[in-house]
Amino acid sequence: MSYIVSTDSDVNETNFALIERSWREGFGGRDPMDTGKGVIFRDVDTERIEDFLIAFQADSQFADRKADIVAYLRTLADQHAVGDVLLISPGTGDRKPHRLNGQSRVVGDRQGSAWRLNKDRVASRGDEKLGLAEEQKAAAEAAAASGDNPVQGPRGLARGREAGPCRGTESGGRGRGRVRRQPGCGLGYRANIVAYTLSMLSELAKRRKACVDFPGIWNAQGVNAVLESSIAVVSRVVNEDIIRPPAGISNISEWCKREACWTRIQTRIEDVEKLLQPEFYDQLQSVGDQAAEVRSAKQTQKVDNGIEAQRHVLAVPAGEWARLHRVLIEKELLTPKEVGVLRIAMQIPAKLPTEKQCAILLDVLGRARAEGIVVER
Repeated sequence: MSYIVSTDSDVNETNFALIERSWREGFGGRDPMDTGKGVIFRDVDTERIEDFLIAFQADSQFADRKADIVAYLRTLADQHAVGDVLLISPGTGDRKPHRLNGQSRVVGDRQGSAWRLNKDRVASRGDEKLGLAEEQKAAAEAAAASGDNPVQGPRGLARGREAGPCRGTESGGRGRGRVRRQPGCGLGYRANIVAYTLSMLSELAKRRKACVDFPGIWNAQGVNAVLESSIAVVSRVVNEDIIRPPAGISNISEWCKREACWTRIQTRIEDVEKLLQPEFYDQLQSVGDQAAEVRSAKQTQKVDNGIEAQRHVLAVPAGEWARLHRVLIEKELLTPKEVGVLRIAMQIPAKLPTEKQCAILLDVLGRARAEGIVVER
């Protein structure tokens, strides 16, 4: 699904089968239209596109970009419920039904279990125009020429119903499929930007002997306006930095994996510090307070787990515990400690097992179910 092409024949055949099945089904019942270099399916539901992307097996080196593509598609889904799927298959005269034809590509180098295409190139020039009406091509070219569209070339669409991108569906160099981009929306390097933005925020807090209140964010299941604004500021700086790798490095994703990338980003931390609102620093949490909060949360969770274990144990009648004791003894599946704890459970409610004993009893219940023993409640 990228300029990194797997050499695993099983992976490639699995992907070809996925393409063939999706093509045969019309990506949800859509009629294919010939483009002269393959076919296009219009107004495909974005959920179906997402299912296709998730099912498509990409090489591990491209996993982060695939995740970005799926996340990008989900972001667009609320406003753009459908998109066009384009399957590129040159030389369609001898094509097998629902099978992409081969296309030659120059290989850059071998990287583990995959080939990397020369110049990271997947599509041919002009492929982004396939299936577009003349007015759409003109609108996309105008958007690209204006400088507002971060996507290189006229790759965007003027039509509002399009969904997110698939930079190509490629296996063994024999074909590609893609979902075109929305004008003004670049895919970017989302996973890298997110990771470095969070690292930068944490580093800013650390320099003030404080930390971001991540537990509070989790409890609220959201971020406040101040933090949201701070994230936007930092992410812009991070994006501007990572898309300008040093001379001799063309692969931004690979650059982001290097320690030197993080080292260089940190040199901008003082500039970022001045860009953030004072309220950001006001709402930072002291290291001691967060450590105490984490300890308290762990203790609360421990109590909750104990209560839940007791609830499950007490729901089983004493007679059932006695039956389990007898059956599992016969099967020689109990340790001496478990035998002693079961004898306590056989006296419920006259005797009640402790939290630790309840945890042991839950293990016994699980083992009984694995043996096919039905426990009545």
